[in-house]
Order: sequence, then structure tokens, then C-alpha cells
Amino acid sequence: MAGLATAADLASYVLPLIGTEAGGNTFPGVSEPFGMVKLGPDMDTGPDATGSSYSGYVPGAAFFTGFSMLHESGTGGAPKYGVVSQMPITGIPVENPLLRHADARGAVADEASPGSYKATMASGIVVELAASSRAGLYQYTFPNSTSGTNSIIVDVSHFLPAPDRAYLSQHYLGGNISASAKPDGSSLQYQGAGTYNNGWNLSPAWTVFFCGYFDSPGTVQTFVGTSSTGSTIHQFPAASTVDTSPNRLGAVFSFNSTSTNTVTSRVGVSFMSTAQACSNVNSQVPPGTNRTALEAQTRAAWNDQVLSKITTTDRDNTTRLQLLYSSLYHMFLLPQNKTGENPLWTSSEPYYDDVFTLWDLFRCTTALFHVLQPTMYEEFIRSLVDIWRHEGFMPDARSSFFNGVTQGGSNADNVLADAYVKGVRGSINWYDAYAAMVTNAETVPVNNNDPRDPTGSTKEGRGALPDWHNYGFITRSYGRSVTRAVEYSVNDFSLYQVASGLGNANDASKYLDRSRNWRKHWNPSAASLGFSGFLVPRTKTSFIQQDPLLCGGCYWADDYYEALSWEYSFNAHHDMKALVNYSGGDTTFSNRLAMMFVPGQRPIGSEQFNNTIFNPGNEPSFTTPYLFNFVGRQDLSVQYSRAAADTYYQPTAGGLPGNSDAGAMESWVLWSMTGLYPITGQTTFLIGSPWFHNLTISLGGGKTLQITSTNVTTTTSSSQAIFVQSLKVNGQPWNRSWLTYDDIFANGGRLDFVLGPRPSNWSTDGSPPPSPATEDVVPPPLVLPSVVEQDRFRWRVERPVLASLVSAVSATLVISAVYLCLRRRRSQSLGKGQAHQIPTTEVIGGGVVGLAVARALAERAAAVAPSSSASPASSVLLLERHNTVGTETSARNSEVIHAGLYYGADSLKTQLCIRGRQLLYAFCDQYGVAHRRTGKWIVAQTPGQRASLERIYAFGQAYHDRDAVPLRWVGAAEAKAREPAVRAETGVLESLATGIVDSHGLMQTLLGLFEQAGGVLAPGSSVVKITPLPPLGSASASRQPGDGGWQLHVKTSSATDAEETVVTAETIVNAAGLGAAAVHNMITQRNGAADKPEPMTLYYAKGNYFSYAHSQPRVSTLVYPAPEPGLAGLGTHLTLDLAGRIRFGPDVEWVDDPTDLAVNAQQLPRAIEAIKTYLPGIDPAALQPDYAGMRPKLVSAGQGAADFVVRSEPGYRGWVNLLGIESPGLTSSLAIGEMVEKMVYSN
Repeated sequence: MAGLATAADLASYVLPLIGTEAGGNTFPGVSEPFGMVKLGPDMDTGPDATGSSYSGYVPGAAFFTGFSMLHESGTGGAPKYGVVSQMPITGIPVENPLLRHADARGAVADEASPGSYKATMASGIVVELAASSRAGLYQYTFPNSTSGTNSIIVDVSHFLPAPDRAYLSQHYLGGNISASAKPDGSSLQYQGAGTYNNGWNLSPAWTVFFCGYFDSPGTVQTFVGTSSTGSTIHQFPAASTVDTSPNRLGAVFSFNSTSTNTVTSRVGVSFMSTAQACSNVNSQVPPGTNRTALEAQTRAAWNDQVLSKITTTDRDNTTRLQLLYSSLYHMFLLPQNKTGENPLWTSSEPYYDDVFTLWDLFRCTTALFHVLQPTMYEEFIRSLVDIWRHEGFMPDARSSFFNGVTQGGSNADNVLADAYVKGVRGSINWYDAYAAMVTNAETVPVNNNDPRDPTGSTKEGRGALPDWHNYGFITRSYGRSVTRAVEYSVNDFSLYQVASGLGNANDASKYLDRSRNWRKHWNPSAASLGFSGFLVPRTKTSFIQQDPLLCGGCYWADDYYEALSWEYSFNAHHDMKALVNYSGGDTTFSNRLAMMFVPGQRPIGSEQFNNTIFNPGNEPSFTTPYLFNFVGRQDLSVQYSRAAADTYYQPTAGGLPGNSDAGAMESWVLWSMTGLYPITGQTTFLIGSPWFHNLTISLGGGKTLQITSTNVTTTTSSSQAIFVQSLKVNGQPWNRSWLTYDDIFANGGRLDFVLGPRPSNWSTDGSPPPSPATEDVVPPPLVLPSVVEQDRFRWRVERPVLASLVSAVSATLVISAVYLCLRRRRSQSLGKGQAHQIPTTEVIGGGVVGLAVARALAERAAAVAPSSSASPASSVLLLERHNTVGTETSARNSEVIHAGLYYGADSLKTQLCIRGRQLLYAFCDQYGVAHRRTGKWIVAQTPGQRASLERIYAFGQAYHDRDAVPLRWVGAAEAKAREPAVRAETGVLESLATGIVDSHGLMQTLLGLFEQAGGVLAPGSSVVKITPLPPLGSASASRQPGDGGWQLHVKTSSATDAEETVVTAETIVNAAGLGAAAVHNMITQRNGAADKPEPMTLYYAKGNYFSYAHSQPRVSTLVYPAPEPGLAGLGTHLTLDLAGRIRFGPDVEWVDDPTDLAVNAQQLPRAIEAIKTYLPGIDPAALQPDYAGMRPKLVSAGQGAADFVVRSEPGYRGWVNLLGIESPGLTSSLAIGEMVEKMVYSN
């Protein structure tokens, strides 16, 4: 270990167990650099474990539950993978392989080094692992025994769960397996596949194929359970081949303990096929492979490909060498190179997956990829662009072939800009790359309705673009508004950089201007710790006052993500001159920066860092220690960056300041060791001070960067020589605290430092680092009124999900406050002589129809309110029983804008669908809601189906406004040319008016307009009782129920069983969807009601949807089968989402429980049969259960179709009833809102 750290066995300095404790979440198992296979342990703390094992590993007293082929390193949120597992058992034969078969950690500590991992379990079994990029080798040494059986369980349903975050936890969806012994009995083999979903990126279904061998004689028995999660056995043994099943399944391999003490298994994996999995293992770990030889091969890969890129002859401090090379090791575990293993499309471009996340990586890691792995870096960028080509957006994060999660901005933009300005060209198509960046900057991504923050997409792109485009800032209509504003500014600066290089002057000017929008959140009056001027949330007209030292939960639905206002206020690194100016000039800026590192200043959330505002464990603070360079105090950059590194980084299991974040932490400390720090998206590198006497960095192509340091101190002490006294760059004296990529990296270079124990003024005569987004004259900051957080409490209630879940009691307070206002309004509006009566209305149900109705009523109320009156902020109250709007039928549908073809010329459905479609297209255009006019093909395969198409066409021709239902016949030749994969034996009728819409974006826009007009949302509020009130000021009985208004008893999600809130209104609108019958019956079946009619009953038709994970066949339009008489829907049709991905559904399954939203996988064979009638080329194996929706029907199965009910209930005053609002309810929503608004105001 004390030898020279030159290009020898540098792997001896690597400690893979660094970061496996204290939340570092690093992976200690076996992997090649960027390897797809990460073979390692899966562990927990016991059968009732409440925490997640992100990398599979758990330190201390813990249990092994398996050893699996796929893992990630340094991730958070929830675990991913932990699949294709083996679990060894010794002793008695396995009776039920589905029971928990865990084995505690033994007395011997785990051992890990690059290429090998070894664990000793309490049973005495020793497990040793080795791996290549796409295959692995297990070696089991069982304890000596004269009797008994040694077994290895292959459980296809095994995965890493997230017991602490169920909504992110992975699920097993199904699998298959076949297992057998060789005819001569010398060995065993198995192959199959497992399908899973979810994890930290909320991924839909993905499938991994496996192929394994055991080199010892033995027996094998397959097994099948009775469900996907339980431990009840259905068959054991089962058949040698277990076909695809949603139930748990696998195989038990048994070996005679008296004759077989050591068992070796080789396993390959693939995301393409079992054949490719077998090819992977047999080519990379062929029969007869020796474990130690495979370990040596992987170790050599680390030495040659990664560790040798930085060498030194400095051998004085082993601790530093261990930290250097262990950091390099962990930084190069992710992303994973899956080129040739992408099942979604065929491409000649590279493919990289498991990117966690560019929000974490863009500041330090990707720039170091460029320096140390230029070939991989170019491939990675090509992969990002190719994902955009095929899926519509580059990822900010990606795993199991699915984008997600986007924490702030679209940070692939920053990565691409950094590569472009540093001259990376190669095989990158920069015109496509720039187009991908423009997509991020201009296209609103489809809202994926993430429960952590459903205000905009967390999957990809920039979910808050509507505000960014409309205002140049981001209001609290969107979560993480301040974080996004800062990061969108940086993203737009990145577009400016590339547009400038490509000669697109107009775009460059636009995006440079937009890159300064962070300034619109800068409140010069905000104050903290004696300093003024901070980034804050805002409304359209004012700043919102708040303490810059607090950020709520610093989570998805808050103003700031994982950092304080203090931290984000230092993050406009492209516009530093303006930032320094706004902060009060160089001296004040320097003092503000220094305050970041003073212990005890942060009230909560930084206890492990002595309550400093600076948070070394979170990326928004990464660059902060180096910003002193911008104001002539490079010595302070060295002081504070070195203090953070020395304090929070050690080569120990708990030696990281937090989650590794897939190597982000490690890349920060690696830059610190070199004495440089990158500013991503620019060619600038800030100068710190190096840790070693010498470093040689290999840059590829025979180029190197040589860094030498005179007077380096190899021990950590208060007198260590860390401050730069002088510097030469390429042999020339240097007096600037920064340099450029071209200075030392483009063609290689040399840095010669002289260090000392005290600061010097070596760089004070040099110019400050560039501030490329800043004008020559910085305009003053905006001066806006500041409002106290009066809306904040309401926002906490109205903003869906986590904020309201944390403090759901606030819903009760909102309803109570609204009650007082409504009650006061009621007494005023019912008085005589009122010139402007504004009805107080309560809309029950916050689906898309309820939102459209509430918005229409609130805007009408705002329009008719007298100018002298108080704001009509409480004229409309929207009650939603869930903690966010639009989670039932509105969130689980095809998102199709229907044309109105099927419902009869005189039906309300047809009238509202056609009117609603026209309104919806105009609304989406006006407010930037993502949508597309795709058109729709209705296809016929038989003469009878052709007759159905003829009837539809005749309806369109006869409709009183023929232009409202545009239809045309598509001839056979045209059909073949346009959609060659679609079968239509007897005809194609094209609906030109059909389209698709982002339903979640639509609902959030409606919600924003509703609130803007003064409406109030009360989430988590269930109506439990409705009572008509007598008229005010009248002793006589009501002539009809509702003459005096209505009283609603509401139970909030925070209330106890006995607690209810009572609110009143003149008018109630029942838009409760699946709960509409219950609300109806509260009125008609109430105690004291005269002539009670029969209770209303709804019937529930569940529709199962299926995703399609294959690039072929390609279809560019919606495809519907010809309607069949008697069906409760339109058949299992093909729809597209806005990214062009195919999905199928819904079918029709009648159920009794409207909450039964589990996809019925048993429906899949029937769906495949239906789909193949019009799309014969589908790959059935690529179809997976996706989600299910529920349609409230007014008639039961076999009774035909019922029309919408939208009416003022006869015999009542102030009750508008919406019943049976199913498809085309989404399309009709705005028209229904328009209709209800007229009903309410006509009364």
C-alpha cells in the first residue's frame, strides 16, 4: 500500500465500502466501470424492516435476503432493481420457497475490492461474487456436513422494496421460468424473465431476461405461488417450464451436502431476450471460468480504464490516496452502459441508462467525465439526444428505460452546453442536440401527476413552463417555484451558448434575455442575518415575505428543493456580476459567503454540519465555497473548500457528507484534490489548491495535465500549507484566480503551484472570472410590494398532496373561514334591492368537470361583482374528498379529445362533446396546455363493421353543422401508405377533429384560473350530509327544498370520526363523478324528505389499460375498432400519449367497487386478441398491465348507453345535478361548465 501510486495496482487503494453507512447508499458489490451488471447483496434489518436498502446493502446487524444481478449506487428516493436473485440455504430441504429465507450477517466482516465481494453468513455459508459487464459468477462454499441438503432459491419475484415510501416502491408484475438438468446430470440450468415497475423514477413496467447455470450435479424443482405478493404455494414442484404468470414463481436448486461443498453459478442478464442473456453469460463468463481470474479481469478494467487516469508519485498520505481512488471508483459506477440492450427502439447510437440524476451530476460529475472519459462522455451525450429523438424529451434522470425524476430544471441542457463550448464534436449531431434543448425550453411536458407535486411534470422537461413563458418568473402555481426559476435561467443560458455557436443569433438573444429571469425573484428588501436581498417566491405583482433560513420541507411541493433561499441566492453562476451587485458589492458579497460557513446559523436541518447554512451534502451548495474567486478572495475559496473536504470526506464506511448521489459527492472532492473547480456551461475553471505534490491527469489522445505543488502539507492541521502563493500556467506566471478549458485541457497543460500556510495576494491584480450573461451596466433589482405570507397557509391546503398531507388539519380551518364568508354573503345576497347578486356556490367534486364548472362560476362571479365590493374570493368553494384534484376518472382515461360521433344527434352527450371539443382546443391554444390534433381512424374488418362506419359517416353528413363533425373515407392505398401496420379489411373512416390532451395540465390550468378568479379549493374534504335551509327572515316553511340555501356537513382528512365542519351556500353543484349517486341520495333520502324516490344507483365499468414497450409497429394516429352494439365502451383501442408512445384500452369489466383500480392482468389475453384484429404485428410480450380507470354508468351491463344528466333538479332550488358523466366527459368539461354557469345565473 505504501508503494508508488503510479499506473500499478491502484485498485489496492479502493475501498468499495466507503459510503455504505450514514446514508451514503453506495454499492459495495461487483461491477465493471459503467457496467450493466452490479452483482451484490440484498439486505434488510428484519422481517418488519421499515427502511429502504437503496443499493441493496445494509451495514451492521442485518440479514441477507438474496444476492442479485442488478443494482444502482448512491441513489435516493426509493430503491431500484435488486432482481435476478439467488439465495443459498443450508440444512433441511426447502419446503416453501416463498417464505422468508433470510440469513444474518456472520461474525466475519464483509470484504470488497474492485472485482470481488465476499460475505460470510451466520449459517456458515460463504458467498463470493465476481462479474463482467453483463454477466456474473456466484461461488458458494457451504459448511461441511455429513447429512442434509444445500439449496439455492431463485425467486423471480424478488426485488428491493421501499417500505418507507410505498408510492415509490417497486412491484413484481409477473414472470416465467424454465429449469432443467443436463441429461448426464452434471449440471443444472435455468432461464426466464421477470417484469417489474416503479422505483425512484416511477417507472412503468420493464422486463429483464436471465439465463443461469450451476456447475454441480443436483436437482431442480420449480414453484408457483397463488399471488404476486403472498407466500402461499400453489404448486411445488411445478412443471419444468412455468409460463408467464402474475404470481410469484421461481426454482429451487438442491445439492447433496455430503458430496458438494462448493457450488458455482454463472448468470447472464439482458433486457432484450433470454437468448441474449444466454449469449451474454456464455461469451463473458463461459463454462470453466475461474472466479479469481474473473475478479482479476474486472480489477484490471478498473485500473486501466479509470484509476490510471490520475496518477501521482506522492506516497506520503495513504488516507488521501484511498479517498482519491475510492472516489474515482464510486463515480464511475453509474450511469450504466446498456448499448445493445435497449428494448424500446433500434438505433446505431449508444445507449446509457440509470442516470441519477443530472440535477445531481451537472455541477461537477459530467465535467469530470469529459476530462477523464472523453469517449464515454461523447457517447453519453449522443445517448441523451437519441432518447429525445425517440421519446420527445431528454432525461434529467432515467432508469429502466424511462425518464424521471426532474427535480428542478432541464439540466441535460447544461450538460450539452458544457460539452459544446469545450469543443466536443465527434459524432454528435449538434443540430439535433440543440433541437432537443429547444424542446425543453419551449414545449410543456405532459403532466405525469406525481403525487409529490402534481402541479407539473416531474418526469421530464420543464413542468412550470407556462409561467416561465407567460410571466418570465414562476408563481406558486407550481412546486419548487424558486428552485425552478434559478435553474430555468441557467438552462436558458445553456441554450444561449449553443445557439451562439451554431450562428442562431435570434435564439441566442432570446435565451440570453431569459437567462436573467432569476432576477425577477430577487427581493432587495428580504433580510436575514444582517444581509439584504434574497431570492423569494412571488405572486404576479408582489414578493412574498419569508425567512430565508427556512424552506418548509425543502421538498417537491415547497418553494425550494433541498436547499434554502440563502443557498439558491448564490446559484446564478452565469450572471455573477449581477449577483454580486445585487448582494451589495464585493465586500458585502464576500461577507455573505462567509456567513454560509458560520456554525449555528441554520435553525434546523443541518445538525450534522454544525448548523451551517452551507450544506456539503447537497448539490445547490457545491459551488458556493469557490465563489470568493469572483470578488478577489481566492484564499477564502481555498480555506472553506478545504475545510469542507477535510471535515466531511474520509475513506471510511460513513465517510461521505450524505447520499453519494451516484458519484456527485465523490466528484466534488476529486475536483478539490486537483485544485480546480468547473463552472458548467462555461469554459471557466476556478482555481483552488491541490492536495498532492504532483498529479498527472490523462486527457486521452496522448495529452496530459501535469499539476505540481511545492510545500504541500500531507497532514491535516491548522498550519497546513494550503494557500496559493504563486502559480504558473504552462510555464508562465499567472495572476488570475481562474483559467479556461483551452488553457490546460484542450491540448494538455501544466500547473505549477507554490503553496504556503498563510493567504497571499497572488491573484488580486487579475481580472475576476467571467460573468457572460451580465450586461455592461447591471439594471437595478425589481422593487415590488412584499406581502406577508397570508396566502401561504391557504396554499398549503390548496396545493395537493404532501403539503396538505403533512398539515391536513388546515383544510378544516380553510372550510371554517370560508363558511363565515359564505354565510355573510348569503345574508347579503338574499336581501332586497341588491343590484348585483353573486350566488354562493359549492361545487362537490374536483375532477376535470368539477374544475371546469368551478372555474366558470368563479369567473362569472368575478365579472358581475360590483367594482366597489370586496373581492368575490369566497363566492365559489370547490370541495374535493381527496388530497388533490383529479385523481379518479379524470386521471385514469385515454386523454382523447373526442369528436362526438357515437351518441346520437339529439343527445346531450353529442351537443356537449362537440361544443366542448371546440372550447377545449381554443382553451389549450390560449393557455399553453399540451395537446395535439392527431386525428382518429375507425377501422372495419367485416361487412357488418363497415355498415357501422357507414352509419357514423351518415350521422356526420346529416348533422346540422356538418363542419362540426369532419369525417372522410381513407382509401386502401392511402391507408397502406400512411399506416402500413394497421389492418382495415373493409374500410377506414377518419375523424379529423379527434386529438389528445394532457389531462393533468388541463386540470392544473383550470385550477389556477379558478383560484385566480377568487375561488377556494378545499382538498381532503368529504361531504357526509346535505340539508336544505329555510329562507332567511321567514317563519313560513320553504315552498321547495333549497329556498333558503343548503347546509353541508364536511369531514376533512385530518378530522376525527366525530368532527365535522358545516358550510352553507345558495347553490350546490353535484359533480362528484364516482360519488355522485351518494351525494344525490344525501338530498333525496335525507331524514324528513317527503315522497322519497328510489335511491340513485351507479354502475361501475372498469377499463384496463395496457402499455406497449416496443418500438415496432409504429403508428402515428389513434386507431379505434368499429363500434359493436351492446358494448359499454368503444372497444380496446390504440391511443398515443403526447410523446408518441402507444397504449391500448380501455376494455370493459363490470365491478361492484369503484375503488377497484388494480389492473386485471387476466384481461390481457382478451385485449391481445382484440388488438390483433387491427394491429396484427404487435409483440404480445411487450404488452404489460399499465393502469385502470373507472366509468360511472347510469345503466348496468347489457342495458345500452345512457345520456349525460346535467340539470337543475325539479322540485328543488339551487341544486344542479351532474350524473353519469363518463366518456366523453373530459372533452365535454368546458361545455358542461358553460351550461352549469348559465343554469346557476338564470336562477
